[in-house]
Amino acid sequence: MATSPRSPQTPQTATQSRRPDQGFSELFQNIAVYPELGRFRRFAAEWAKLLQDDAVAVLTRQNEVCEALKGVRGTAGGTTVLDCPRWFVEHNHSAIYKDKWVKYEEALRRYGETLCLSERIMKLPNQSPSATKRMEDLNKVPFFQIGPQGWRFGFTQEDATVYFGPSERTDTCAWRGLSTNDILTRKFVEWSPWIEKRILERFRRLCRRISRSQRWDRPDVPYHRVVDIMDTLTCISASLLLTGAMFALVSIDPLLARIGAVGGFGTLFALAVKIMAGNPSRGEVFAATAAFFAVASVFVSNTGNGCGFQ
Repeated sequence: MATSPRSPQTPQTATQSRRPDQGFSELFQNIAVYPELGRFRRFAAEWAKLLQDDAVAVLTRQNEVCEALKGVRGTAGGTTVLDCPRWFVEHNHSAIYKDKWVKYEEALRRYGETLCLSERIMKLPNQSPSATKRMEDLNKVPFFQIGPQGWRFGFTQEDATVYFGPSERTDTCAWRGLSTNDILTRKFVEWSPWIEKRILERFRRLCRRISRSQRWDRPDVPYHRVVDIMDTLTCISASLLLTGAMFALVSIDPLLARIGAVGGFGTLFALAVKIMAGNPSRGEVFAATAAFFAVASVFVSNTGNGCGFQ
């Protein structure tokens, strides 16, 4: 269930002290820098209705052209838009071309533009829960106001639940989505506000001596930086896991036990790939695990025949 926005003011002062079009520059500046914070209506039902209206317009114009061509005696080019070339109509029946054919093509082109544009809008990502939570925290300006009909988004006077409910259920989308398929990145994004507030903010105040009145609520750990950090941690983790496996294999003496340890470390590596590598395919997990087993097998063979560590 979506929770009602919190406001530091009473309902009366929040409504009376701010017009719907005032005080939103900070919100728009945040969205401009971090597009994942922006949440907008898809108007999916309206786009579907517009597509059907445009389709009706195309069919209507097409029928008008066909009827006009049928009324022309001796039309060698055919009596439908599919059978009759445009150049033939343009040169031999200019009245039909100007009054009927051009309008038909305009309707068809408008339908195609609407179809392509609506398809792109439907592909816009849903807002991630972490971005929704961040946007909810920004209401202390306040961007949301209480009125006779409940909480409203002050700029458009829409129901506040449109912006605080799950994005996939409220006909809304974001400019940019956060690809958090892997558990660690998703958790890192969820923890980033806490990291900013508890660690980075204190560090900045010590370094820059910025007063609280000079700060603003833009997040200082953007998503691309989170991805860079996770990529670095993934590379380091893979190296540490392989190195730790080698140290463990050196300390195991019986060959059969060493082979069993390779199987255990390989399984652990496969699980780590699945958790840390986003959403890898089965083939990618298999390839990475096979590479790990290849390195571990060579290491075991070299350390178990008297040529390596004893």
